[in-house]
Amino acid sequence: MNKEQKELIRKLNLKSVVECKEECKYNKAGQLTFCKYKDGTTTERHYNKAGQITFCKFKDGTTAECKYNKAGQLTFCKYSDGTTEEWHYNNAGKLTLWKETNNTYWIDGKPYRKEEKWK
Repeated sequence: MNKEQKELIRKLNLKSVVECKEECKYNKAGQLTFCKYKDGTTTERHYNKAGQITFCKFKDGTTAECKYNKAGQLTFCKYSDGTTEEWHYNNAGKLTLWKETNNTYWIDGKPYRKEEKWK
């Protein structure tokens, strides 16, 4: 898992289950699926059969939907504000391209403008 994917997972994860004082629900695999906080806000998570997060609703009501390739690598996330992120890999499974909505491309951790990516 690369740095960018770890950061996304960090964003999708709750800061801590300790914050969840009212109610927490888990699926049969022991994964957190729902949390209600003292302030009345809630979070929600859905997982695929491989145990990867496919949908997340954050405390502020925003959402993220994520997709994975057959190798289990994160390939696409769409956020409720309309922004998206895409990840592309080579045949060896190495991340080769990360694209954000604003067409900023990150290759080997360095930003490239779209017109530079083919150089």
